[in-house]
Amino acid sequence: MYNAFYKFAREPFNITPDPAFLYLSPTHREALATITYGIENRKAFILVTGDVGTGKTSVLRAFLQEIKRDDIRYIYIINPNLTFQEFLEKIFRELELEAEGLTTAQRVEKLHRVLVDEYVRGRNFVVVIDEAQNMPVETIESMRLLSNLETSTYKLIQIVFAAPPEFEEILDHPRLQSLKQRIAVRARILPLSAGETAEYIRHRLSVVSTGGEPAFTPSAVKMIAAEAKGIPRVINILCDGALAAGLRAREKPVDAKIVRDVIANQEPAATTKGTAVRPSWVPVAVGLLTVLVVALIFMLHKAFDVLEQHKAQIAKLRQPIVRAKVDPVLREQALLKAKQAEAEVAGQPPTASSEQGATTDPFGAPAALGKRDGSRDSAGSGPPADRSKRAKQFPRKAVVRKDDTLFRMTVRAYGFSNDRVMEFVKQNNPSIKDVTKIEEGAMIVFPPLDESLKDRR
Repeated sequence: MYNAFYKFAREPFNITPDPAFLYLSPTHREALATITYGIENRKAFILVTGDVGTGKTSVLRAFLQEIKRDDIRYIYIINPNLTFQEFLEKIFRELELEAEGLTTAQRVEKLHRVLVDEYVRGRNFVVVIDEAQNMPVETIESMRLLSNLETSTYKLIQIVFAAPPEFEEILDHPRLQSLKQRIAVRARILPLSAGETAEYIRHRLSVVSTGGEPAFTPSAVKMIAAEAKGIPRVINILCDGALAAGLRAREKPVDAKIVRDVIANQEPAATTKGTAVRPSWVPVAVGLLTVLVVALIFMLHKAFDVLEQHKAQIAKLRQPIVRAKVDPVLREQALLKAKQAEAEVAGQPPTASSEQGATTDPFGAPAALGKRDGSRDSAGSGPPADRSKRAKQFPRKAVVRKDDTLFRMTVRAYGFSNDRVMEFVKQNNPSIKDVTKIEEGAMIVFPPLDESLKDRR
């Protein structure tokens, strides 16, 4: 609306992230270089943080514009509120792969084969996730599986996170420590200094100016810098409002008085005694500024709403996995009953050695069942007669111990676990309402597996 008056080719202070207007302050330049370095060196995870409105999205889009070449394929996710299954589906659609009917493990395995082929052809595959703080914690935790997709020397997929600093608090949760350790490179975008703010305004004006005349006086620029506190989005809003007000006053360049009025009109008007003569452009400027203020309030409301969601999510994460507390005497009685039940199934009285084994493992299995290397328990090895004898020990019973999960207990019971096995155990234990939450001291029965469930995929 003011382009002709100031001799602009287009509006210079739009709040949409346009790479054509990207101003590279030292921290913006470092963030862009960090992303480029991480991709070229095939780092698994890359993190860029910065306060709301500092220009994270502009840096991401500038990077994506630079990498439009044959040796890099990428997917850009701007709404990451996805389950891990949905996240994989987006990747499969980008790679034009079929995923229907595949389990999560099968999808990851298929993706591994495809990315190996891409690597052989000399291509990188990059996933860029904007507003990563909105991604569910379960999805972030599962993304650790993708960091295992690698050759002997390089990662096959690179993931770039962009988020406000609060995302670091989410990553501090114990469940995400493994993924946090895999973030190889990171950068932080800081607000602009007063000098950088002046350079930022001059840079954006230089992109669109066709007349060469200054649009703001130096004092007006200083006042905008002081009010915006280095946040590019706020700078854009103030400059746009000041240019609109300058048009109505037919003032060129915009001076500090006009900027002061724009800033004052962002606050509720103070009541004054008497009447004053106001310039004819004031009502129009007030109307325009009202629209800008409403837009600013809406954006701030959205930002605060997101922050509140982060706080609630972090509070939820800090809750312990097993929340119930059981009386020690009752727990010992429950453990004793479990030992007696196992002895009855095995057809022999409990011995001192079996009782000792029950203390360390509710199924009497060796400690190898709990190893992280995924090795199978003794029920899958040894002479055939021993395996047959152990196979007849179902149904098994076990008492939930502190920090137990249903996944761990099914692994100890059957030697492996997956979603279908846990659902099967849940159906045979009415006391289990949710496979992700079991109570300490509860008795769980593990019946023999159906043949259809013995497929470990």
